[in-house]
Amino acid sequence: MWNLSESELLLTVAELAVAFAGFASLASILRRRLAKDDPRVDAGRLLNMLLVSLSLTLLSLVPFVPMLLEWSTRQVWGASGAVGFAAMSVLSWSALRRAAEMRRYPGFNPAANAINHALFIAAVIGFLLSALGFPRVNPAASYFASIALLLCSCAILFFRVIASLVHPGDPDSA
Repeated sequence: MWNLSESELLLTVAELAVAFAGFASLASILRRRLAKDDPRVDAGRLLNMLLVSLSLTLLSLVPFVPMLLEWSTRQVWGASGAVGFAAMSVLSWSALRRAAEMRRYPGFNPAANAINHALFIAAVIGFLLSALGFPRVNPAASYFASIALLLCSCAILFFRVIASLVHPGDPDSA
């Protein structure tokens, strides 16, 4: 049976998140001005994608510090969950403010925004549960669920940015 350790999984997620962050950086440089979405909406998407992917990278690496200090399993995931809860709580509020600003411009997608916010909120709850030691049988489960939710959020942002980059704008507006 193939068995992936927690450390290997965290490093894999960190690598994926770095790839998303790299794409967000490149997309901001290469973006065509022919897209129909308002540049402020695209800028908000790119910023959200960059922040989520960089946060995801860091949160995938956070558990290694207490692991290296040889803390107990409960302490590793509790401390990591507390860091994740604090980081995502701050990022969630800034993402809500940015979404309120972007809502006024063409190209804003309320459904994708609602899904992303639901994923953020669920991730915040998962990190809180991890900080509180739930579930007791496998304390890493809540933390990994939150990481997976943030990875889904990155994927949604990635596809929205890609759609904006490859979708040609209205030829009459050029």
